[in-house]
Amino acid sequence: YSDTVTAGDVISQDPVATTAAVSGTAVDLVVSLGLPIIPDVTGMTEAAAEAALVAASFVKGTVTTSYSDTVTAGDVISQDPVATTAAVSGTAVDLVVSDGPMPRTISGYITEPDSITPVEGVVVDANNNGGDIDTTDINGYYQLTVDYGWSGTATPAKAGYTFEPNVITYSNVTADLVDDYNAILSTYVISGYALESDDVTPIEGVLMTPDSNGGAYTTKYYGGGYDTTDAGGYYEVLVDYNWSGDVVPSKYAHAFEPNSISYSNVTAGQIDQDYTGTLLTYIISGYIVNSCDLPLEGAVITATSGGGTDTSDASGYYEVWVDYNWSGTITPSMPYHTFEPNEVAYTDVLEDQSGEHYRGTNIYDVYCDGVIDWLDIMIISENWLDDLGGNLCDFNNDTFVDFRDFAEFAPLW
Repeated sequence: YSDTVTAGDVISQDPVATTAAVSGTAVDLVVSLGLPIIPDVTGMTEAAAEAALVAASFVKGTVTTSYSDTVTAGDVISQDPVATTAAVSGTAVDLVVSDGPMPRTISGYITEPDSITPVEGVVVDANNNGGDIDTTDINGYYQLTVDYGWSGTATPAKAGYTFEPNVITYSNVTADLVDDYNAILSTYVISGYALESDDVTPIEGVLMTPDSNGGAYTTKYYGGGYDTTDAGGYYEVLVDYNWSGDVVPSKYAHAFEPNSISYSNVTAGQIDQDYTGTLLTYIISGYIVNSCDLPLEGAVITATSGGGTDTSDASGYYEVWVDYNWSGTITPSMPYHTFEPNEVAYTDVLEDQSGEHYRGTNIYDVYCDGVIDWLDIMIISENWLDDLGGNLCDFNNDTFVDFRDFAEFAPLW
């Protein structure tokens, strides 16, 4: 080969020109093959390729690397100039050396059980045997890079969640793979009893309501975490992992102690969360006086429909207890008395009612001192044989005060 002599032309001779020699002496010729030919170094290791190039009067040029599923790592994938190219000696031949097979990806989405709602922040760990680790983005997407032929496991993890599947095992990965997971948020039960003040008698039908219905997940997948106490007064409220808020008891006509219980960052079940319930009641009260505006002691005040009963005291005062939202009538009674009003009706009592007064009239207590005694006889005597009509001592209403009135009066004296 010659960089300067055209192919076919003589490069040199031996003996050289102008040398004196015997006739018939043979003269050896070196005929040019033209420019040197770049050898094919593909498939060789980088070191072997360099040696072959040098042997052919060339040099190794720039070396870059590229993945190849067919060329062994470290071997030459391609060269530039290509093999069999005629080139000037010392020409640099660039090489592309194989990095081996391209790594593969394992990717997918992590969503709630609806397979739609993404779960961000899940760490997917395949960091065994040279695997990768990644965290899901706002779309629930993750992507792992593993070596060609990798074998190992991928495990998702996020506080408060379990996963389906909880791990995936891989063997000899030679292609990109797509694997999705479902993330199930943990939920916890808050439980206890609603009892009456004796701490024994259960209260059935108490609605236990957690703030935010127990959280977005519980609301979405379980319809809300509220519950109603059963015949034993027992309830179970369901809340999301890390839920914070109050659980509030409520039942018609009842007050509860405590009126709510607060929780912060729930990460475990809560038991024995009990409440004491009291049926709401209200007082209807007033005074009872006689026809002379003096206190009337001993009058019985009775409320219908499950209301209470009381008897007026020495000052004429009474108190009757009724349930929340009670409707009914209150009636005063006392032997030998009439009352004004004779009864009072109530509808949907929602607060105490005071100033509910009555006037009681005993036709035999004409002296108006609250007792039947000689003072009443004195008044009867003062009106004896009165024929004016309407006399307060005319007990039998015959327009006269006489023995017949006294006979009616006498049994009470």
